This record gives sequence, C-alpha cells and structure tokens, in this order.
Amino acid sequence: MCLTAYLAASVPLLPPDAEIDRPTFNLRPLKGSEHEVARHFTLPFAYYLGSHTGCGCGFGSDEPDNGTERELTLRDLVAFLDGLPEVRCVELYVCWDGDEADPRETALTF
Repeated sequence: MCLTAYLAASVPLLPPDAEIDRPTFNLRPLKGSEHEVARHFTLPFAYYLGSHTGCGCGFGSDEPDNGTERELTLRDLVAFLDGLPEVRCVELYVCWDGDEADPRETALTF
C-alpha cells in the first residue's frame, strides 16, 4: 500500500490540464475520487503530489535507501514552489492510498 500526498495552494500552480513530471517529483490536477481530498484543505487549488517513487512513499523517511533521493525530491519541490512568487501558502495532506475521504487526524501549522 502506498502513501499518497496532496498539495493545495491559494493560487493555481499549473495551467489547466497541465502536469509536471520530473525525476524528483510530479504534480497534477486531482482526478476522479481524488477530489474527495479537497475537503481537507482550506486553500482552493488542490493537486496530487508524487515523489521520485511516483507515489507519496518517497516523501517518507523509512523507505530503504531513501535519504539522498528524498532530499533531492524535497529540495526540487521547494525550489519549484519558491519559483512561483505569487504562492504565499501551501497545505499538504498525506494519507494511505484509498483513505482520501477519511477524516484528518492531525494538522500542523507553521
């Protein structure tokens, strides 16, 4: 079973129907049942976010031999977001695949 990660922002991060598919991370609009996750966000523009593994598992720290790849993934994602000057805030939601409709258990604010 995979982790899934979703990212929401106050402004669009991609043009309509566009996707980003880099070796380090991928970002695309929500599809089908993934729209369930939007209710967990306070920001209006939600996306599926994948890591170098293609899913959210690469964002975790307990994957074998994940240290360097995870670091590169996070660094590239932060650089992408920093390169969008209109982005002031993002929210992240992580769950097990298929649990998108489940209630949020924890929220962190920074």
